[in-house]
Amino acid sequence: MHIGEKPFVELSHKNLANDSNLVIDSVHRAIYRAQRSAMDSQKKLPEVLYLQLDNCRANKSKIMFAYASWLVMTEIFVRVRLCFCLVGHTHENIDQFFSR
Repeated sequence: MHIGEKPFVELSHKNLANDSNLVIDSVHRAIYRAQRSAMDSQKKLPEVLYLQLDNCRANKSKIMFAYASWLVMTEIFVRVRLCFCLVGHTHENIDQFFSR
């Protein structure tokens, strides 16, 4: 998140599976919002997308890596970097956000 940008929280219903599809949908919606915001302010998205994800099966799936590849193939980003948190440290950043 850049200085001056408003945070966005996305919630899901408990009846939805907590799987790669849900994560990809959330990421895709965030990218779409960023694209619209960039176009409104006549800016471009950065060339590299950095995704920091929990170190779990859904985030390390073939589907997630295929989605990251698709973002590069369609030239939305030049590169996508997937970063996985260490076990036991997955909620530090979000906890800092909610502590405010």
